[in-house]
Amino acid sequence: MIRTDTATRETLRNAIFAICGSRNPTRGCLDRIGREAAQVAGRRRPWTGAWLYTLITLDLTRYNNGRVKYGINSYLLSAVLQLAKREATIGKRPVMVYGRHLREGAVVFGRARKCARRRCGVWFVSDNSKRAYCSDSCCHRVEFARRKRQAQARRREKIVRRRKGERQRSRKR
Repeated sequence: MIRTDTATRETLRNAIFAICGSRNPTRGCLDRIGREAAQVAGRRRPWTGAWLYTLITLDLTRYNNGRVKYGINSYLLSAVLQLAKREATIGKRPVMVYGRHLREGAVVFGRARKCARRRCGVWFVSDNSKRAYCSDSCCHRVEFARRKRQAQARRREKIVRRRKGERQRSRKR
């Protein structure tokens, strides 16, 4: 599948810049990325540095009246993102990220934390600062346990009130 949208192009640019370590990658760096990406993608022929340079410097508004001639191969994008992940996570703690809308090999930067459910051992990346759960099922389990405890407390209170009422009645007689 060939991708031509500007968001994909920007993602590829940022991944290549992260691997090279600068906003102006050298030809040698682009050649190395092309070779390594071909190995990751299982391709025999590597992508050339000139091709990668064309993909990251292409401005669609000024070239060819907006018609797309140079598309980004999805295997190339996936491989470059995996390579960027390796470069970006050197010295970082790797965490499995479970998400419905994440691409394979996506790099997610954020603070990893443990699920708020005590018995769950999943570490994940969350975008908010309040109590967070790794999945909807963990959230439902915690809510179910909370409702169960509240119902038990209400039952205990009811029993205590009944006993108090019986004691007061027996005292009045």
